[in-house]
Amino acid sequence: MKRLRVFAVVVVSAVVALAAIFFAVNHFAPTPAETLGAAPAATPITHYGLEYGSLSDTLVSPDNVSIHVVVLKKTATAWWFHFQVHNNTINNVSFVNSSTSHYFVLVGRGTVNRPYTFDELALKLTAPTQENASAYPPLSPTVAAGNSLDGWLVADLTHFKYKPFQLMYVYGTFSSPACSNPRIQSTCHPSKGYDTLVWNL
Repeated sequence: MKRLRVFAVVVVSAVVALAAIFFAVNHFAPTPAETLGAAPAATPITHYGLEYGSLSDTLVSPDNVSIHVVVLKKTATAWWFHFQVHNNTINNVSFVNSSTSHYFVLVGRGTVNRPYTFDELALKLTAPTQENASAYPPLSPTVAAGNSLDGWLVADLTHFKYKPFQLMYVYGTFSSPACSNPRIQSTCHPSKGYDTLVWNL
């Protein structure tokens, strides 16, 4: 009987631990500031699906658009991303629109222990120029209800001095304190955070 009670306690403890891990993984995601080592505490966000993965993973935006990187092609001065997207809704969705903070960025890795702003390390992807459009048809910024489309966006690395390590889809901003040491309130100041999907390269 004593052995049975010990077993029951161990099982209950394991279930509680697994539940805590599941909650943490599914309800908290690193903000770009944390990913880049800026050190603010984790910000709880609404969970829309897989928000963080490898480049081969399909991630789903809050607008319910599935985004998949078909291929990444690298040249000496540019990285070309071939995207395939699918609109899972019954409405047209403008999923690339700078005025509403919906865009893709390539994020570089800075020097350890040096604070960086997100804008400093983020390089916005753009549509291919007209001269490259035949080889790299541009990704349309709007996808019709229930439809799929594919196309290319490019990151021009000519003047980008950081080594890229993540691709992010920015879909919004929020106010968040930035702290050089989150345990010491005096090191914090008001800052802008970014809601993102993150692919590790």
